[in-house]
Amino acid sequence: MNPTTLALLFKIANALVMPQWFAMAVFPKNRYTKILVHSFAIPLGLAVLYATLVGLSLLYPSNTGGNFSSLEGVKALFQNDAALLAGWIHYLAFDLLTGRYIYTQAEKLNANRLITGICLFFTLMFGPIGFLLFSIYSYLLRNKTAIE
Repeated sequence: MNPTTLALLFKIANALVMPQWFAMAVFPKNRYTKILVHSFAIPLGLAVLYATLVGLSLLYPSNTGGNFSSLEGVKALFQNDAALLAGWIHYLAFDLLTGRYIYTQAEKLNANRLITGICLFFTLMFGPIGFLLFSIYSYLLRNKTAIE
């Protein structure tokens, strides 16, 4: 794949996730947010793009000597721009699915919207840190009678 196409796909993938992140953080009770979140449309779109890039990478290997058994092997895998983009889309999809989990759990727990929004922001920017923060917060919510 040529660099211009990959750069365009990068921009599209990044732009694709932002409406759902924004809606979950700013308009969590909105009917359209709920439809968007429960449809899985955006993560599925990312999954199709990811599968396409992985398929193309397998069809046209870069011979970088990459593998998943060492840090150097993983580094070599990402020397190919298509593989690097696929890895980025992997992050976007799974961070968004984690954000969706946080959104649905916050809804069930009647969690504070501001705290949930902060957790969603950290999930968008730093994936596992946002998940960790929400896990601690949801634990405290579930066990607040034990704390009081």
